[in-house]
Amino acid sequence: MMKIYISGAVSGSGDQITRKRFREAQERWQRMGFSAINPFDLYDQAKKHYDTEPFTWGLVMRLYLKALEECQIIYMLKGWETSPEARIEREFAIQLGLEVIYE
Repeated sequence: MMKIYISGAVSGSGDQITRKRFREAQERWQRMGFSAINPFDLYDQAKKHYDTEPFTWGLVMRLYLKALEECQIIYMLKGWETSPEARIEREFAIQLGLEVIYE
């Protein structure tokens, strides 16, 4: 099963709206037969695992990029350009030779 990583801006619209947007994209790709990686799921899992350690931006980005390494495609949600993290993810994906799909 092909893996697709969902990337986009996570701030600016409020946590619940943003989470909903990522979840809807994840569910859409799953219905098409992909294993869709939602960074919010990674973040939530990491928060539980690293609850006694400093939860830094660098730690989160390393987790995201590690997950991205296992994918064949990155899906860029509209507005990704405003997010430094999404720009890093996109550049990393390009360097890995992943297909880049834009919403």
